[in-house]
Amino acid sequence: MNKIEEIKKLKTLLDEGAITEDEFNSLKKGIISTDAKAKEILLNENSDLRNQKKEQLVEPDTNNKTFKKKVVSKERYENSVYKNNFTEWEDNNTATFNLSKISWVFGLVLGIVFAFRYNFYAFLLAIGLSIGASVAINKLVPKLLYRNISLGFLSVVLVLLIIYPIGNARSFANVDIANEQAVVKDMQGTWVGNSHDGIGEFQYIHYKVEIAGNNFRGWIDVGRTSDEPSWKSIPDVKGTWSLSEVLTYTNSSGRYRNIYFEEDNSNNLLSARALQNMIVYDGGLYVVGWASMSKK
Repeated sequence: MNKIEEIKKLKTLLDEGAITEDEFNSLKKGIISTDAKAKEILLNENSDLRNQKKEQLVEPDTNNKTFKKKVVSKERYENSVYKNNFTEWEDNNTATFNLSKISWVFGLVLGIVFAFRYNFYAFLLAIGLSIGASVAINKLVPKLLYRNISLGFLSVVLVLLIIYPIGNARSFANVDIANEQAVVKDMQGTWVGNSHDGIGEFQYIHYKVEIAGNNFRGWIDVGRTSDEPSWKSIPDVKGTWSLSEVLTYTNSSGRYRNIYFEEDNSNNLLSARALQNMIVYDGGLYVVGWASMSKK
């Protein structure tokens, strides 16, 4: 093979990208050189370099957040990729795990609030759903950013669910006062409240009513402050109750229902009448002229 053909062959390799322009120029000088041995050495060296380049890849440098490029062997690349992926997974998992712990704590608090506000089954349901939602987000949302945003949103929802029963925000219940069955259902439970006459030493009259089905138990106490008193174990009055038709306030557009407390023992007639005269249904039990009663 003459020198022209060898140079053409090198030019073909250059056009195909098998060698660089610097390699091409170096090899061309070797061909042109009269020293055949030097030319052979150059060809062998560049051939080895080309074979080595085929097995070389670019590795991200895990020691620097801004990835640097460096040439490594295939074996070193595979090892470094595994190490880099593991490190990245650890970093991502730390952020996600911290957010998950926050949602789990809020879920536990929600369960405790629901246990006091409602019952033990509400406690289990609240904890189960909140932790289940957190686990589902970790499993189903692959991208770190969206996963952490979802966990943050879940935490906000849990906080709102915690605040709702604590604030006893009954205005959101939207009970239709014309629907007697809905009103009866809403009235079930224990209610406490007070009125304030501002006369004499004992200015506060406290009321407690327990409603179960169409039966009730009632307590009346007096005190110097608005703080809820320590109630006696035996009620002052007990019996059955019923509702009036829907009535309208004379001085406003609101609607309400009277509650008729029928005592079992005529000796407690006064207590029953005191409850009847002071407590109505208006989106919940309400002390006439004062404020809503709190549902325990």
